[in-house]
Amino acid sequence: EAPTLEIRVIENTPRLVYSIDSMVDVVNRWHSVVDAHTGKVLLHYLDHHETSTAAYGVDLLGEGRKFNAWKSDGLHHLVDVMTPVHTGNEDPLVKESAYGDSYVMDLMNTEGESSQTVASASANSGWDPAAVSAIANGMAAFRYFRDVHGRHGIDGRNGNLRFAVHYGDNYGNAFWNGKWMVFGDGGRRLSNLAACTDIVGHEMSHGVITHTADLRYENESGALNESIADVFGALIEGDNWKIGELCANVEPGYVRDLANPHSGMRWQPAHMSEYRSMPNTKEGDWGGVHINSGIPNRAAYLLAEGLTHEARGVSIGREKTGALYYRALTTYLTPTSNFIAMRRALQLAANDLYPGDVTVTQAIGAAFDAVGISEGLDSFDSGGTSAGLAASYTHLNFGDLDVNERKSLPLAFTNNGDTDVVIH
Repeated sequence: EAPTLEIRVIENTPRLVYSIDSMVDVVNRWHSVVDAHTGKVLLHYLDHHETSTAAYGVDLLGEGRKFNAWKSDGLHHLVDVMTPVHTGNEDPLVKESAYGDSYVMDLMNTEGESSQTVASASANSGWDPAAVSAIANGMAAFRYFRDVHGRHGIDGRNGNLRFAVHYGDNYGNAFWNGKWMVFGDGGRRLSNLAACTDIVGHEMSHGVITHTADLRYENESGALNESIADVFGALIEGDNWKIGELCANVEPGYVRDLANPHSGMRWQPAHMSEYRSMPNTKEGDWGGVHINSGIPNRAAYLLAEGLTHEARGVSIGREKTGALYYRALTTYLTPTSNFIAMRRALQLAANDLYPGDVTVTQAIGAAFDAVGISEGLDSFDSGGTSAGLAASYTHLNFGDLDVNERKSLPLAFTNNGDTDVVIH
C-alpha cells in the first residue's frame, strides 16, 4: 500500500513520519513507521491480531490475574510484546531479536543450564502459577515506576523485562543478576517469592539502581542499595512497611520491617550505634548489606510516616518520600555513596522538587538524626571513619543469633585529631 504522511507521537515526542503497510503473504501484514526526516525505522511490527492475545491465569496465591501472551504455532507463550512498549520488532521467541518486551522463562529447577519460555495450550487456563505471579507483580512494579516517576522500564529506555522462575532446587530466595529477576520455588522458611508484590518490586528496583546510581554491592553503599530496593518495594505494594509478609512460612511472618528493623526474620540494626562492621566477603554478606540496610530503612519509614506516628515530628507521606528517593537515586547518588550521602542527596532532591518547603527538609533531618545518620558522620565501614579518628573493630560471628538477641561490639578509639570524641 502507498505510504501516508502523518504526525505520530512516539515516546512522548511528536514526529513527522511515513506510515507503511505491506502484506508479505495472505496472512501476515507488516506495519512500519519511518521518520520522514531521517529515514530511521521507528516502529516495525506484525499487524496480526492473533499473535498478541489477552490471557488469564491463577497465581501462587490462588488469585486470577490478567496479562498478555504471544500466540505462536498453537501455543500461548508468556511474552508480553506490549510492555514496556509496543515496538513490533521481529518474532519475540527468537532470542534477543525483540526489544521492549516482557518475558517469563522457566529454568526447570536448574541454575540456568536449561530453560524454556513459559507456555500454555490455552490463553485462559493451564498457566504456571509461579509465572503468573512473576508477570502480574512485575507489571505492578513496572507501572509504578512508569506512572509515578515517568520511568520507561528498568533501563529507562523501554528495554526488555526478564523474569525467570523455578531457579534451583527448593531455592528459597530471589535475586537480580544484572539482566534477569530470578525466583526460586522456596523452602522451609520462605515460599516462592514471586508471590509477593513487594519482593518482585524489590528485585526490579535493584535493576533500576543498576541503571542509575549503580551503588556498589558492598559495605554502606551495598546496604544503601538494599535499603532503596526495600523502600520502593514497600511503596509499590503500598499496604505497609513490611517486606515479604505473604511469602514467610516462619515467625514473625515477614522478612523485614522498615518501621522496626529489630523484628524481622533476621535482626537488623535500627541506629548507627548498632551498626555491624562485617567482612567484605560472601560469608560476611559483603560487609553486611542485608543487615545494616535496617538503619536507612527505618529513616525512610520515619520520613514517610513514622515521625508523625511516633510523635517525633511531622512526616511527609509516601508520595513525597517516593519522589525524593527517585530523584536522589537518579540525580545525586553515585556508586560509592554511603548513608550520610543519602541524607544529603535527599536534601538536594527536596530543594529541586519542593523548593522553600521547610517541612520537607526538616523531616529529612529529623528522620536521619533519629537513626544516627547525622552531619559530621562519614562512614562506619572499616577504614572509613571520620578524619582524625581511628577505630579498631572486633569482628563477631552473628550468624547464630536469635532474632531478638544482642551482643556488644567492643571498639577501641584513638583520637588523632583536634575534635573531642563522644561515644553514644
